[in-house]
Amino acid sequence: MDNKPSFKAMMFCVLLVFSFAVVCVIGGIWERGIYNDYKENCTEKVLGVVTEEAKGTRERGKDIDASGFTGNKRSGWWVRIDIKPGENSSFRFKTIYDDVGGENVGDMVVIHYSPDDPYKYYIEKREEYYKDASTFAYVVGALCFIASLLLLGYTLKVEKNRKKRR
Repeated sequence: MDNKPSFKAMMFCVLLVFSFAVVCVIGGIWERGIYNDYKENCTEKVLGVVTEEAKGTRERGKDIDASGFTGNKRSGWWVRIDIKPGENSSFRFKTIYDDVGGENVGDMVVIHYSPDDPYKYYIEKREEYYKDASTFAYVVGALCFIASLLLLGYTLKVEKNRKKRR
């Protein structure tokens, strides 16, 4: 009796790991696209000051944006950033809420925004988030791809040895 898993089970594992690699690479491409979109379109700057850090639920409002949140509500840790209006600034929000990202109450932050789309903005200190996320996804995808090739080689070797013994 052979204690090794069946050929079909091993090939399923190979396909599973390979599929995960493909998903990671696609996710990396998606994240890099978001990064490039922000960098290309968010050409204007405005200053803001962190006025509050809290835990609770926030909702979008007329002059409040919480686009860093999922949906219209956000529960959990967040920061409130009040915008300092500048000359010729077309940024439409007076206040934005975003996830906590290392800023403390009283810190000044630079917000890059798109003059064509007021909902498209990012906080300067966090601009590398999407780039880092895409790099991580690429690395994980590459490692899974290599693992799937190694697993495929092992699977074929085991199957070849089984056929010799028969």
